[in-house]
Amino acid sequence: MASDKSIPSFTDTFLKQLSGTDPIIFKSLLNEDRAPYRRIAIINYIILNLIVITGGALIYSFKYELAATVATLISAGFTVGFLQLNIRKLINNITLELKFIFVVAALINCLLASLALSLFSIARLRDLSIVDISYYWTIENTFLFILGFFGMASLQYYLYITITSTQNDFYHRLLTERQKLLSEDLERQREQIAQQLRINLEIQNTKTSLQEIQDSDEVLDVELAKTIEELSGETDIDKLHSAASFQLNRKNIQKALQYINYAIELDDEKTIQDAEYFPRPELYELKARILNTLGDTERAKVMLDRYVELNDENKYRQNLTREIILERVVIENLPFFGNLNWNFTSGMNILLGKNGYGKSHLLRLLAALLYNDKQKIRDWIPTTTPINARGRLYVSSDHPINEEAITSLTSELQKLAKQRSELLTGEPLTINAGPSPRLKSNDKKMEELQEKIDAERRRIFVNKEGITSNIGRVPILAIPDSRFIDRSQSVIRNNSTISVDLKRDGATEFLYYLPFGPIINKGLFIVAQNNSFDFEQEPYSLIERVISELAGNRTGMGTTESFFKFSRIESSSTTGDYKLYVKIEESQEEVQLQNISQGTFSILAICLMIYRFLIELRPASPNSLKEKAIVFIDEIDAHLHPSWEQKIIGILRREFPNVQFFITAHSPLIVAGCLENEVAVIRHTDNGFSLEQSRENFIGKSTPELFQKIFEIEDKDELFLLYSTRNEDEIKSWIEKLESVKQEEGLNLDQKKELDGLYQQLNYIEQVNAIRSEKAKSAAQLSQVSFLQQRVAHLEDKLSNNNKMK
Repeated sequence: MASDKSIPSFTDTFLKQLSGTDPIIFKSLLNEDRAPYRRIAIINYIILNLIVITGGALIYSFKYELAATVATLISAGFTVGFLQLNIRKLINNITLELKFIFVVAALINCLLASLALSLFSIARLRDLSIVDISYYWTIENTFLFILGFFGMASLQYYLYITITSTQNDFYHRLLTERQKLLSEDLERQREQIAQQLRINLEIQNTKTSLQEIQDSDEVLDVELAKTIEELSGETDIDKLHSAASFQLNRKNIQKALQYINYAIELDDEKTIQDAEYFPRPELYELKARILNTLGDTERAKVMLDRYVELNDENKYRQNLTREIILERVVIENLPFFGNLNWNFTSGMNILLGKNGYGKSHLLRLLAALLYNDKQKIRDWIPTTTPINARGRLYVSSDHPINEEAITSLTSELQKLAKQRSELLTGEPLTINAGPSPRLKSNDKKMEELQEKIDAERRRIFVNKEGITSNIGRVPILAIPDSRFIDRSQSVIRNNSTISVDLKRDGATEFLYYLPFGPIINKGLFIVAQNNSFDFEQEPYSLIERVISELAGNRTGMGTTESFFKFSRIESSSTTGDYKLYVKIEESQEEVQLQNISQGTFSILAICLMIYRFLIELRPASPNSLKEKAIVFIDEIDAHLHPSWEQKIIGILRREFPNVQFFITAHSPLIVAGCLENEVAVIRHTDNGFSLEQSRENFIGKSTPELFQKIFEIEDKDELFLLYSTRNEDEIKSWIEKLESVKQEEGLNLDQKKELDGLYQQLNYIEQVNAIRSEKAKSAAQLSQVSFLQQRVAHLEDKLSNNNKMK
């Protein structure tokens, strides 16, 4: 066996040298597939023999036998080398360079063969020198030269035609597959070698690090023991945390537990002594790992829950000082919604839609994500939801980003994307077949990497597993659609059960469907408690300014009139309750705040709550109304007059220029004056709901245009549509019949009612026809005006061009 493998047969050698094929593949071919390569081998064999004959003729013809022998060997060697090196390349891939080499070699062979044939004809005159050749050269020699040249050229041409005819045969398909397999195998070997080198390097680094740790072990133990003895009230929590972590890695579990317990004890003391100090979450995370190593899983879970609680609180406190803006939300396969994509602006974001389309539901989803509320999120994504249901909320903020990790992950993602492209190119397409297992695996890795990149880039992710976020709880204010207090109460009382921390709980009532009245009542009490007499200060002046402007009066613009003014506040020295009185309209009648209209109180509540939220969020700000924040307002148009609806957005934009608003409404009048991308409409389609975001602005739009643009509502009522379809001729014909009966016999009571009804319908139809006629005339006039405007513009352009030519 070994002998057969090591010594190739004569046929293998012959084919390898003269046909340019791969012997391994050639053996797998059928006889009919081998035929072209046998012809190539035979032609090359003939050419090689002719070269040898040429050499013999040259040797025989010249007296310089040594030189002729060298020339012959060079020619034969050139030919054999050409056959060995280039025939296979020609067969596998004919390039311009190989064509050129083939033509040059063919010309040299043709010239040598023809020259040898001619010289052989005068071989009887031996011992000729090269100078004497011209003397003995005759027409016969020229004829033989031409004959030899074309004979050899024909062989070379036939060889070339045979080679090119094999470019699409079965052999080449096998060869391509083999080369692909060899290439993939080589790439796998390279990856294995590179992986082995990385493993060896990691092993070496680990050994080095282990040796360094072992060398410093005794010194560190002494320092730690000394540290514990010397601390005595002084806090060095970082050092104790590092010591506990080090001992845990060395499997000294009891020492690790001793160090971490002492660190937590110091942390608790510092928390009691310093009200501004916040406990260290990482201490409890490390203790949970230590207890888990000891097998105490119950206590480990308690420590882990404490870690999660402190870590979330720590992130929330940091978010109080950050400037956070929402960028966009992407929803995929969520129950009720399906797929939605909403890109936010930094100012107004208005969501319109019909009843039951999920406007408030979507706002509550955003609130749950920003609150990192892992329990409430189940209202949108229960555990039974398919795995492909997910939501992503992207934010812009000054949260730290691990740029190095993002760069590394992006590099890996680009490699996988390149591999995917190669897989799509290399894999054969099969009808009705899905992606291959390799492609599925590659896509899954790409999706996982993209999730990691998104997580690093300030993104909140949610699926059936829960919420994943590095951002933590974000302070937001969410004002529900019900914005009233209990009118049966004549005073504003202090309800101690209501949270005064609006920055922490600003969206709790909205998210959990709790009454918002007590929150408004608490806000009014705090404002009255802080300032019960100077109504020139905020938020009194803010509320007066906004409500008066909505009513048509502009205060602070050179006028002193005001539609709404605070007049006085009474306080009870015994109960601590307050009564707030206001004056409304020109009569200046004084009424209690609880008795004002619902629309007016709704606006008061909105302004009051935004002011309180901004004050609590940025207490040191010299101008709280200019601060940045995120505010949700649900159904802002509830109880508002249409004229107020058209003004409220512009007023909020002016009074709170840096607040990012998310507002839902039913009325399209709300969007009057809105800018590009500020308005989104939820529409119902055959595949569920879709969100359409307007790229146009709504500056100067009329009311009919707003209704038509937003809700596709035409300015026609149901009766107009009804009577526009009635047949006028049929009604007139029936009237004529009843009139005829009336003249001849008289009408009974039912017939009289029917006749009156027909006349009434005829009157309505005539009105509809008149309206139609007017609309047709108006449309024709508008069309004519448009035509004339275009004509004028054309003539102006023509005149302008003529002036330029002059």
